[in-house]
Amino acid sequence: MISSSFAQEKPFKVLSPITISSASNLVSVNAKVNKAFGQLFKDATNLKWEEKNKKYLVEFLQYDLQNRALFAKNGNLIYHICYGNEINLPQNVRRLIKREYFDQNIIRVIKVNQQKKTIWVVSMEDAKEYIYVRVEGMELEETQRIQKAE
Repeated sequence: MISSSFAQEKPFKVLSPITISSASNLVSVNAKVNKAFGQLFKDATNLKWEEKNKKYLVEFLQYDLQNRALFAKNGNLIYHICYGNEINLPQNVRRLIKREYFDQNIIRVIKVNQQKKTIWVVSMEDAKEYIYVRVEGMELEETQRIQKAE
């Protein structure tokens, strides 16, 4: 006795492959901006450029950290932002924050370099609230406090 079973065959169409590309990858960056970027961020990878208001915004990875930088057309860096964690804070900045907020867990740090200034924006939390602080020149300022929902 021979028995055979067949699965119901459904007709299918083979679709042609599609290519997805972002407009930001097609931005042509001028030589001055490209040179300035290369000098400042030698180990950068995964670059994504956008042109915004006659300036060039680039998102990239450097040392496994997310970064953004904005350049003027003449190659001058307008700002650089690096997103990290507690381990990326300098020890003196971490000590300053922990002296005031010793019970808080640092969950996110953002380093902003603009006009030869470095500003740290730090997000913290405990069981009841989120606290956001700003550190510039070893001056600590609490910018926001949000209660968690119960």
